[in-house]
Amino acid sequence: MVFPQDVGPLISMKEMNRCIHCTRCVRFGQEIAGVMELGMAHRGEHSEITTFVGNSVDSELSGNMIDICPVGALTSKPFRYSARTWELSRRKSISPHDSTGANLIVQVKNHQVMRVVPLENEDVNECWIADRDRFSYEALNGEDRLTRPMLKQGGEWKEVDWQTALEYVANGLNQIKSEHGAERIGALVSPHSTLEELYLAGALVRGLGSQNIDHRLRHTEFAPAEGVRWLGTSIASLSQLQAALIVGSNLRKDHPLFAGRIRQAARNGAAVAAITSVALLGQSGAWAMPLAAASIGEPGEWVQLLADVAAAVAGGKGDVAPVPGQATEEAQALAEALLSGERKAILLGNAAAQHPAASSLLALCQWIGEQTGATVGYLTEAANTVGAQAVGALPSAGGLNAGQMLAGGLKAALLLHCEPGPDSRGVELSGCDMVVTLSPFKANLDVSDVLLPIAPFTETSGTFVNAEGRAQGFHAVVRPLGETRPGWKVLRVLGDLLGVVQPAYQTSQEVLAQALEGAAMGSIAGERLSNPHFRAHRSPAAAGGAAAGGHLSARWHRAPRALAADDGRCAPGSRGMIDAIYNFGLHLFAGTWWSGIVWPVVWNLIKIVVVLLPLMGAVAYLTLWERKLLGFMQVRHGPNRTGPWGLLQPIADAVKLLTKEIIQPTAAAKGLFFLGPLMAIMPALAAWVVIPFGPETALSNVNAGLLVVMAITSIEVYGVIIAGWASNSKYAFLGALRASAQMVSYEIAMGFCFLVVLMVSGSMNLTDIVMGQAKGMAAGKGLAFLSWNWLPLLPIFLVYLISGVAETNRHPFDVVEGEAEIVAGHMVEYSGMGFAIFFLAEYASMWLVSILGVLMFLGGWLPPFEALGFIPGWIWLGLKTFVVVSMFIWIRATFPRFRYDQIMRLGWKIFIPVTLVWLVIVGGWLLSPWNIWH
Repeated sequence: MVFPQDVGPLISMKEMNRCIHCTRCVRFGQEIAGVMELGMAHRGEHSEITTFVGNSVDSELSGNMIDICPVGALTSKPFRYSARTWELSRRKSISPHDSTGANLIVQVKNHQVMRVVPLENEDVNECWIADRDRFSYEALNGEDRLTRPMLKQGGEWKEVDWQTALEYVANGLNQIKSEHGAERIGALVSPHSTLEELYLAGALVRGLGSQNIDHRLRHTEFAPAEGVRWLGTSIASLSQLQAALIVGSNLRKDHPLFAGRIRQAARNGAAVAAITSVALLGQSGAWAMPLAAASIGEPGEWVQLLADVAAAVAGGKGDVAPVPGQATEEAQALAEALLSGERKAILLGNAAAQHPAASSLLALCQWIGEQTGATVGYLTEAANTVGAQAVGALPSAGGLNAGQMLAGGLKAALLLHCEPGPDSRGVELSGCDMVVTLSPFKANLDVSDVLLPIAPFTETSGTFVNAEGRAQGFHAVVRPLGETRPGWKVLRVLGDLLGVVQPAYQTSQEVLAQALEGAAMGSIAGERLSNPHFRAHRSPAAAGGAAAGGHLSARWHRAPRALAADDGRCAPGSRGMIDAIYNFGLHLFAGTWWSGIVWPVVWNLIKIVVVLLPLMGAVAYLTLWERKLLGFMQVRHGPNRTGPWGLLQPIADAVKLLTKEIIQPTAAAKGLFFLGPLMAIMPALAAWVVIPFGPETALSNVNAGLLVVMAITSIEVYGVIIAGWASNSKYAFLGALRASAQMVSYEIAMGFCFLVVLMVSGSMNLTDIVMGQAKGMAAGKGLAFLSWNWLPLLPIFLVYLISGVAETNRHPFDVVEGEAEIVAGHMVEYSGMGFAIFFLAEYASMWLVSILGVLMFLGGWLPPFEALGFIPGWIWLGLKTFVVVSMFIWIRATFPRFRYDQIMRLGWKIFIPVTLVWLVIVGGWLLSPWNIWH
């Protein structure tokens, strides 16, 4: 029996009865974390793993012990008892907390992040993550989350809708611009923001005519610099260093994973030296690694300490030091450490980057690096410090830097993911008439006038560029909480309201391509990663894995989420390939004046072909499936002669119709006669432009998608009327009138069905309609199909399906083909391909009506059970659509044909009144306390 121990708030040792004494946790502390916090106590059968003298486990990497425990004796205390492992969906993501860019697996249940574990990537984080990456998810659903836009009115905060909040911001900024000038508007942006957010924030500010944007919130020197300050070498090469000098950093706390790699190098004999302060390195063992030498002084002394090291290096090489210095014993020890070995690096930490003499520190380090053959670089402060520089989140000529903006240089400030004070070394924002905060949390309540809720990294797609210049993209892993919206979308819409000229971005990938100027695969050009001020010339060997000249070509590594669709926000499995092709095309045309015209047109044509070709194939083979299914239901064979199992029958039919003579009546209106079939099929195909095949996959993901579908499909009736009139036949004309009257009648009922769905979803965007079905009590219990619209709106769902059958002139509503009626109706004078196009239009409309029904009532790409979330969403969408379209065929085989008067009575006297009554019922339901769609 092993009694449970309390070792802190993160790790639970209540299951130590499972322990098999493998000592992995002990060895992790010794070899990786550098601190032996657990050990084996006692002997024999009394042996147990425990802490020393009741101490807690405090290492910044302690959570990794949970992962390496093979029996579950060590567990996550925040996650304990909250979910079973097999209930969780796994999604890939990127850490937003420091410049490592650690790869993560975010585990989700019921649209909530439940646990975060590492994703192995030897080039970045190996198989470890820091505790802040592992446990910070608890804040994502905390009480401080901002879920609706808020305005401060009369000193009190009030929740408002997005339209009101954005118009308030736009009006306020326009007023300040007119009264004080655009130069009094600025943005303070956090380097923890995504690349897309940083780029659009800069585009917004500059579009207003201001150059005031800065991400250097904690800096005290703002000297202009060329290029991008970065690590100077690859992350993986830190483990292979033979000598390293760390300047101005609390390495272990600021960059835990970098510290782990340098600790590994020190275990292999590397000489690690430090120039820092007592606060950052209180004692020699504070970094949990042996130091070959250390020079400790207050930040104001660091320039002189580096000058002393430069003097020692110059003395050892018989050279002249760049500035006066004394080769003290400490300086000699530091110089000797750097002069030994081949793979070396000088790394400047956060305190060095934020130092009042940051440029002097960098210049001295560059000189020392040139003399010793060491790479020189910054550990970089945040997840996107490198990215912020790459996309220009810095003041241009005449713009105010962060210090000037905080000191009162602004009348209007946009705060993106930042809090003046905590994020700016205690310096508060002053002098502003209007402050707009864009944050996932209720931050800056004392200084802000508007709070706009934007999504954290788990609820948006975006890109982080880590310290080595590696751009890593990620997707949302859960849907936004409440009315939270992705930050890049908010900035884009705000730019539109302010009249900023910008492309109509539909996805974050489009923003990324623009931000990186169409570079291939989203890479950042190596020559931009230069740590400028003093350019050192290093050999490739001295670069420790960097490219020649010390420049490391950045690489694009999108981390697509696992295809688990229990919340519907998973990207299609092919999304990475689509992005790669699009970025390749941008790069192919980069640098030409016509690149912005040719490639978008070509890309849209490619997307149209990719949608239309499978659609036409599906239309053709739906005819085969109909004949096969009818044959099965009527106990007879369907087509089985042409090709194996009759699979070539649709092709044979197409060849026959293409070669058949087209007969035109003598007195027919020739132009309109040929236009009629085209008018019938074009709407059935054009409406697919707004049909989403996944949460991020549609030709055009417009907000009024439902309205677009209704507008386009309503044109189909004109094809019927034109065909009947142009045939110059009374039989065709009478058939066209009857068919068009039937179509218009059932369009009214379908329109009311659309309206009911619009009411409960609160959106005409088809993607949002699907996403609205991903929530509810049943979805929270893993029975997602009970939360779809088909159940609460069952009468409307049935009306829609039956109206869809009538709208497409399918049996039992196909009176135009009835033997007792005018045979073929408006198509009676058509033959060959003219008749075939009408035939294809009918089947294309069946597919369209079916997929719309799936999107509005059957959860679209959402799986029916959470346990089936591992199946890609596009498979669920296709399967559901196939089932619904098969129902059309089943109805044909079951019901007798209606008379025309029965058809019209059903539409006008039953369906329209039913839908009108349900409009009232649903409206009252939405306003009642029992609103299940809230």
